Amino acid sequence: PPLGGGGPMHMYSSAPMAAAYPHGPGMTPRRPLGESPMMLMINGLAPTVEDELIHKVVEAFGPLLRWKRPRGELDDPKQFGFFTFARALDAVRCEHVLQGMELDKSKLSIHVASRERPILDEIKRNRESTTAPPP
Repeated sequence: PPLGGGGPMHMYSSAPMAAAYPHGPGMTPRRPLGESPMMLMINGLAPTVEDELIHKVVEAFGPLLRWKRPRGELDDPKQFGFFTFARALDAVRCEHVLQGMELDKSKLSIHVASRERPILDEIKRNRESTTAPPP
């Protein structure tokens, strides 16, 4: 039998392919739930609220990879923006705390992209199951 216990061999190693790629050839290991980036949309931003203030408020929940607030033709800020957290867990906390909060007499609304909603829901379920009192 081939060195390494049989099975397809990795071309640069004497280890079987399964040992070289425990997740399968060409696949990368999956990050733990909540550790991958997540983008949220914030609505209800009053035009008087400065971008820097929103950035600081949102960044208090965790590191941001990106923050963008579109501007109109006259360079006036739109009433919405997008931010991407480095970790989905931080996005969950941000959504929970800022949802419905008033900022300069305007109520904030936080939304997650529909493709990321299942991840957000699973994080919330896991959090609830670990913080629920024992029966």
